[in-house]
Amino acid sequence: MKYITSELDDLTVIYPTDCGNAPKKVVLKDFHIAVHQNDEAFVLNNLTEDSTWEVVGRIKAIGGEEIVGVLQQLYPSSTKILRITHIITHGKTTAIHGDVTLNNDDSYAFCHVHIFNNASKTAKIKETTSYIIQTKSI
Repeated sequence: MKYITSELDDLTVIYPTDCGNAPKKVVLKDFHIAVHQNDEAFVLNNLTEDSTWEVVGRIKAIGGEEIVGVLQQLYPSSTKILRITHIITHGKTTAIHGDVTLNNDDSYAFCHVHIFNNASKTAKIKETTSYIIQTKSI
């Protein structure tokens, strides 16, 4: 698989070249970039009002503001590298997986399963289940 590397301010983003093949792939790529750039407005704009986000074995958040708070807790240091390995979409159900390296050199592998509120190009994320594993800590 071929990858693109983009430098966005202090964040390096690596993602598959096929991310532009489906509208939801672009949304998910941009959404996760926004998460790691702390772009709260973009994140909130792409969640439904009653969105839920569960990090398996850790926490469940309901509503955009609570979700933003949880995401900031998950990644307490700014992100240095966001590597997206795969984005899979099928109707309303999607998955994205990869890894992140924070500025403090901690790293995490992730898989987020997102369910959108409908299958349209303008759909918003309604439900997320995340699996996050710390792979390196200082």
